[in-house]
Amino acid sequence: MLLDQRQRAIVTFITRKYGVSTEVVQEFVRTAFAAGKQYGIDPLLVVAMMAVESSFNPIAESVAGAKGLMQIIPKYHLEKFAEFGGEHAVLEPRVNIVVGARILRE
Repeated sequence: MLLDQRQRAIVTFITRKYGVSTEVVQEFVRTAFAAGKQYGIDPLLVVAMMAVESSFNPIAESVAGAKGLMQIIPKYHLEKFAEFGGEHAVLEPRVNIVVGARILRE
């Protein structure tokens, strides 16, 4: 799936500001836009959450147990990870973004 002009601009900004590779950020942005559409939320909110919560570090972990790009605490959202094979999927970027968007929607 190709990125549109707006998405490419977002990727360029994130790549420069956070020093994350273009290819990785493209996938994060692509997934954020798909998840935003799926859950009826602004995809820029999803992107902003990743920036604030993890600085786009897909393996970020807090002392409180929050994990991944969207800093989800798995023990509070176990049912949301069931369709992805369980809580171990929390550090998979695509899963973390999709589940995080669902949590934002709820």
